[in-house]
Amino acid sequence: MELTALNNQLRSTAISFGLCQQWQGDWKNDWNKEKMVDKFFEGMDFCLKYRYPTNQFIKDNFDLEFRRESNVLVDDKYSLLNPARALVCGKSTSTIRYNARNQGLIYVRDSSDIKILASGNAFVLVHVLDDACVRVEQKDKAKVVIINHSQDSVIIADSDVKVREELDWLR
Repeated sequence: MELTALNNQLRSTAISFGLCQQWQGDWKNDWNKEKMVDKFFEGMDFCLKYRYPTNQFIKDNFDLEFRRESNVLVDDKYSLLNPARALVCGKSTSTIRYNARNQGLIYVRDSSDIKILASGNAFVLVHVLDDACVRVEQKDKAKVVIINHSQDSVIIADSDVKVREELDWLR
C-alpha cells in the first residue's frame, strides 16, 4: 500500500475507534513508516485496547525486516538485544536479552512466548496480555517488573521478579 493511503487507512480506522481530537490533529499525512511505529508505541494503550492495527494488517503493510528493525514481532521467531521498546504478538517466540545499564519496555500478547534474560544493571518492564507466556531469568543487579493483564497468561520467574496484577487496565 502506498504511504499516503496507509496513513489515511490507519487514521480513519483509529477515528472509528474513537481517536481523540488531539491525536487526530497531530496525525500528519506525510508520516513515514518509522514515524507510524513511533506513534504506535506512544499510543500503545489505545492500540492494545482496540487490537489496532490487527496483526494481519501489520504483516501485510510492514515487511518482516522493517518489523524486526522496529522491534515489532508478529508471528515471528526472532531474538532481540537491548530493545528500548518491543511488541511481541501473534504466535511469536523470542529471546530478549538486556545487559549493562540498558532499559526496556515490552508488550507481549496473543499466544506469544518470550524468554527475558536480564543481567548487569538492566531494568525491564513487561506488560503481559492474553495467553502469552513470559519466562524471566535475572541476575546481577538486573530488575524485571511484570505487569500481568490476563488471567490466562503464564509467567515463570524467580522470586526476585516483581509481578503485579492489573487485570482491568484496558477496560
